[in-house]
Order: sequence, then structure tokens, then C-alpha cells
Amino acid sequence: MVVLAIMALALAVVPMQLAGTLEKARLQAAARQMGQALRLVQSNAMARRHAQRLEVDTRHGLWRADAHSHHLPKGIRVTLTTARSERVNAFVSAVRFYPDGTSTGGVIELSNKSGVVSIQIDWLTGAVAVRRKPT
Repeated sequence: MVVLAIMALALAVVPMQLAGTLEKARLQAAARQMGQALRLVQSNAMARRHAQRLEVDTRHGLWRADAHSHHLPKGIRVTLTTARSERVNAFVSAVRFYPDGTSTGGVIELSNKSGVVSIQIDWLTGAVAVRRKPT
């Protein structure tokens, strides 16, 4: 009887742990994908010798680059802090990369139940760094 009770408890805990792991993996994957998109936008700006931007819509949870839109997975929230000049409206802002590799800079944060991942864009170098924030 005791063994059955322990097994039932273990079976109840495992799905909760797996759900947390899945949420964390979704968040990390979305952050990596957005980080790669930012690096691609920077490369395109340098190759085309023309400023390029990645636009983030915090209301609808999506981002756009080169006329392609990408929705974030359900349950992931996004915020963007960037130059005031890149603000389109209360919900839409952008990060702009210039032909010399520099950018307007900023911080994009993706979050869900499992935590927060910060994507930092350096204005001077245009470098993109994806970091999980400690909980």
C-alpha cells in the first residue's frame, strides 16, 4: 500500500516537472530564433549597405523582418526597450541596424511561466546576446 502511494505521488509530480521543462525549452527556442533573426538583419544591413530593422509588436506577440512575420509561441510575452525614434506606436517598436554594423540598440525580453530571457543589442557594435535572467 505504501509503495502504491509513493508511486502515485511520483506519477503526479513527473507531469508537472515535464510541463515546466517544456515551457523553459519553448522560451529558450523563441529567444534563440529571435536572436538569430536580429543577427541576420544586421548582416543584411551590412551586405545591402542600407539600414534594416526588426519590428516587434508586443500586443500581438510577433516580430517582423524583411516583410516576414513570425508569431511567438502561445504563452510567451514580449517587451522591447529601444530608441524613442524607433517607436511606431504604444505596442510596436523596432531595432534598426546600420550598414556599418551599429544599431539603435535595445533589450528585448521574452517571458513565460518558466522565467525571462533577455536579448541585448549593443548600439555600438550591434552585437546580439541572448541571456536567461536568473529567477
